[in-house]
Amino acid sequence: MNSFRIEFTEKSIKELKKLLGGCAIYELADENSEHKERVHIQKARVDRINGCTVHIYADEHSPPHFHIIYGEYKGSYRIDNCEEVIADAYLKHYYKNVLKWHRVNKGKLIKFWNRTRPENCPVGKIII
Repeated sequence: MNSFRIEFTEKSIKELKKLLGGCAIYELADENSEHKERVHIQKARVDRINGCTVHIYADEHSPPHFHIIYGEYKGSYRIDNCEEVIADAYLKHYYKNVLKWHRVNKGKLIKFWNRTRPENCPVGKIII
């Protein structure tokens, strides 16, 4: 398979973001698909923790939070203090690992959260 690179000017990137509502659009392999088809979605994969993936979605509700996905299990945790927003019972066993990861990576979460906020998002950027 041939690969190629397209370079955009800063002006083009700003214009594209404006047309897309300010969202960051990422192309990621669908994690639950056997076919591994590529899809355009509005989320950013922040990191991996022992088989779990950490995501931030572009157009979210309060409070600012991140998502942990482990296979079919999902959980959401606040960015400011890592308090559980909602999580499948199975993920509660991993909370200690999530909390440990959060302590080291809170700044990274804030950076991803702020970078993926669309202009019209009801939940704005996190001010440090």
